[in-house]
Amino acid sequence: MQFFAVDGSHLYRVVMHDLDLAARTLTWEGVIAVDAFCNRDWPGVSFAIYDPLFRSDLFLAFAVTSSKLYLVAPEFA
Repeated sequence: MQFFAVDGSHLYRVVMHDLDLAARTLTWEGVIAVDAFCNRDWPGVSFAIYDPLFRSDLFLAFAVTSSKLYLVAPEFA
């Protein structure tokens, strides 16, 4: 899989599950798009993103829009 959209539940545990699923199913050049990043109504999404970004080397943020954050594997960036 080369593209994975995280745009379901906005709960921390569900977003973490979706990110784990993305990490296990994406090809090395795959892109993850996370919806509702930095949305004040859904802080669970932002916290779920910060955990893998700052505590592991699985993902690297490479772009952000007003509503989405885009992630890739560091070796692809």
